Amino acid sequence: MGLQERRRIKVLQDEVVPEVKTQILELCGKDIEWEVVWDSFKDMTALDYIEYQGIRRVGDVFRGICYDEMGKEAVRDGVQKIFIQNYESADDVKVVFEKGVLEVHGAWGVGTYPREDDIKTLLEKGL
Repeated sequence: MGLQERRRIKVLQDEVVPEVKTQILELCGKDIEWEVVWDSFKDMTALDYIEYQGIRRVGDVFRGICYDEMGKEAVRDGVQKIFIQNYESADDVKVVFEKGVLEVHGAWGVGTYPREDDIKTLLEKGL
């Protein structure tokens, strides 16, 4: 991983994730933990895609769920953590929601990642 990638990760860590995390806090009233496996993002293509097709997409999912008090309460009670990891193969793309952890696995470097509707549907079923 070169300097350009490390700089991009720093912006994502210091600006983008905290911004989306704050938006979710304002939506549902809960500070949800985030874990992004930054070492899994080895190239700029993956790092460019993760902002809008990963991190911000997850924020949009929560916006779609927390539009009423029932959704807000379900998220507060049911979601403990958001976990994001990148893979090199599209075969590894999936979304999992178990024991309060929303896992989003994508292959952002090859342009393959979970759709917003898939994340939302799975999360709503688990809540």
